[in-house]
Amino acid sequence: MAVLAVSEQPVGGELLTALQRQLSELTAHASFETVQGASHESLISDREHARVVAKTILSVVQAARDRDRAKTIG
Repeated sequence: MAVLAVSEQPVGGELLTALQRQLSELTAHASFETVQGASHESLISDREHARVVAKTILSVVQAARDRDRAKTIG
């Protein structure tokens, strides 16, 4: 599981980011990444920010597939 955070949050954003970071620490199957300069809107409207989102989603999908394969083999 990957958790993405954005660096430009509305009021209360620092708390939200801290909670997201804590969430990612609950499992060894998680990572936390902050997209510097991003807002929620730019995660889809800015090409570079969207690339980070897509890369992260693909890594989550690949990790789930790898775990499923390991269960099948093991």
